[in-house]
Amino acid sequence: MKKKNPLVSVILLVRNEEKFIEKCLNSIVNQTIPKNLIEVLVIDGNSTDSTPEIVRLYSKNINL
Repeated sequence: MKKKNPLVSVILLVRNEEKFIEKCLNSIVNQTIPKNLIEVLVIDGNSTDSTPEIVRLYSKNINL
């Protein structure tokens, strides 16, 4: 019986992380686990910088 790979969920709780969020997301996406097994949830805690917009644009441009 073939072993099924589990889904990996990464949950990021963020607030005002515009300087670091893209590097963080790139690091997650560039892992060796198959892209179809990664789920990334970004929970924004009312950022007042451009964190939400960076995440929104990243999610539109990434090819998982």
